[in-house]
Amino acid sequence: MNSDDLVLKSFLATAKNKGGNLSDEILIEIYNIEKKHQFTDAENRSGPCREIEKAIQTYIEKQGG
Repeated sequence: MNSDDLVLKSFLATAKNKGGNLSDEILIEIYNIEKKHQFTDAENRSGPCREIEKAIQTYIEKQGG
């Protein structure tokens, strides 16, 4: 994680403040996917959504779910 990335720091802090129990690892992965695709047209969001779904599914499988 880039120590200067204030948006990421805020995202992680908000997730913790809201009582989320996701690891920083998956949150950072989701954040990076969104950051990579932040300028993708709304009509073309299916790719990033699939990437996030895959990341979450992998996370769940690692957790034994």
